[in-house]
Amino acid sequence: MAVLTNKFFKGVLGPVVFKERKGKQQVVTKVTPGTMKQTTATKSSQHTFGMASSLGAHIREAFQYDIYGLNDGEMTPRLSGAINQSLNFCRDPESKLYYFVEDSFYTLANFDFNTASKLNHRLGLNPKATVTDGVLKIAFPDHQRPYKLKFPKGSTSCIMTISVTLFRLRDGLRINIPTQQTLTIGLNDAILNGKTFLFDVPDGCLCIAGIFLKYYTNRLMINNKLFSPAAICDALITPGVFVEDDNLKWVELGLRFKQDYTE
Repeated sequence: MAVLTNKFFKGVLGPVVFKERKGKQQVVTKVTPGTMKQTTATKSSQHTFGMASSLGAHIREAFQYDIYGLNDGEMTPRLSGAINQSLNFCRDPESKLYYFVEDSFYTLANFDFNTASKLNHRLGLNPKATVTDGVLKIAFPDHQRPYKLKFPKGSTSCIMTISVTLFRLRDGLRINIPTQQTLTIGLNDAILNGKTFLFDVPDGCLCIAGIFLKYYTNRLMINNKLFSPAAICDALITPGVFVEDDNLKWVELGLRFKQDYTE
């Protein structure tokens, strides 16, 4: 039965289904259970997207206190889509194994959690992420021309948080709490040129670095649903194989990525 709700029909009526999406009426053909045939490629695609959705959920959970609930309404499907694009590129269609290299998750670079307030509109220049000898370096270019962090009207300071979370895709684990560094920036010391952040990272991990800006008027944070600059700076795979470290605490992902390790 279809019912009228807020000027839109919702439900099943004969061979069609009435839906409402983004303020528009949609009418789609009802699918009879057992009649939809799936090809091998379709099943494989669904499996990969399921993995992408699960990994996206863990990324959101890892950064939940940094995002502060101020993401846009489409962030979840956008994030899953970006991850799915990378996973499809890295997965062998015949063996179904994943083969990851340093920039396999390039689709996550500069991913904004809130498209209403893009991070690069505030930074003016994007930092570069590199991994060398177990150190993840997030560095703003040292241009001669000064680049200043942009402040909204009435704000007096900004706390920039660089947050790094780690995933062991092979083992199905994620670091329990991201590693963070913060920098308090005032109106008079807002030049970003040459600022560098260093993080120790283990081998054989997916390292996802996020940058989060929280603006204040005196001690009152002014971020809101329409203004909260936050984005993934980059996502890099460190070379080698993870070696157990008692200083790191991990939680289960509930999924593992079967990988091809041949060089």
